[in-house]
Amino acid sequence: MLPETSESTVSPSTVVISECSISDNRNGVVSDASGTAEVFTTLDRVVIANNLNRGVRVLNDKNNVKITNSVITGNAMGLDEAGGAIVSFGNNVIRDNTTDGNPTSTVPLR
Repeated sequence: MLPETSESTVSPSTVVISECSISDNRNGVVSDASGTAEVFTTLDRVVIANNLNRGVRVLNDKNNVKITNSVITGNAMGLDEAGGAIVSFGNNVIRDNTTDGNPTSTVPLR
């Protein structure tokens, strides 16, 4: 018999994607944490281009994607926030998608 527990501890996950190109896929980057775990993703100097559906998609409030020095172009939808947060540092190019979309917030570089 297993002991009963009232709480479980789940550590958040951190993902860093840097200096690469993500292109010609169904979707570029999809952040979709499930359960109780949180996911913190940073996109730095990334080109996300020509994906069939979304460039960056955030699906629920357990997800936080930060974007800096990146280009998001040529996707059906550039940024798609369906929960959670897409944070821009204001130094990205998000244009020429069918629908560009907007970050949930923009914070200044320090």
